[in-house]
Amino acid sequence: MFEHVKSVANPGAAVFGATLLHAGVDSNWYARTVMKWNNGRGIFSNIDDDAEGLHGALSHHLDEVSIEIVGCVALFAGRT
Repeated sequence: MFEHVKSVANPGAAVFGATLLHAGVDSNWYARTVMKWNNGRGIFSNIDDDAEGLHGALSHHLDEVSIEIVGCVALFAGRT
């Protein structure tokens, strides 16, 4: 996805978003249940997603990458 965004964005454009992490984060029972349900039905595919992997994917395509984790949500930003 980041490769496609970068291909249509102006140089230096801000890219930001949020995603749910599954591994290595604090999540409550409800969040774990909803993610398990969504992953089981193919709505999500984040069972192996963690902050390190997200940072690597972002850094591969973007500059000035920042990630803030709140519970199991990763808020991210970077520049093309």
